[in-house]
Amino acid sequence: MFMTGVFRERVERVASTGFYVAEGKRAYQFVSEHERAGAQREAPIFRRLADRFEAYARALDYARHVHFVDHPQHPFFRFGFG
Repeated sequence: MFMTGVFRERVERVASTGFYVAEGKRAYQFVSEHERAGAQREAPIFRRLADRFEAYARALDYARHVHFVDHPQHPFFRFGFG
């Protein structure tokens, strides 16, 4: 979610965004169904993250555009991920 939200353009350049979305949803779904998580109150949170993965990634992308207005010159975005 972090990569598809905060570094969306980079993901689109070097990989398939669809792959990141599918893997992220699958991972959150797995955690929500894992027997140790299932007995805990956190399981519904991971289920919501899986179900709403794309919406949350878009919210991160929006926040990045609003709060990092000097992107890509901001020092945080100079890190070489990928």
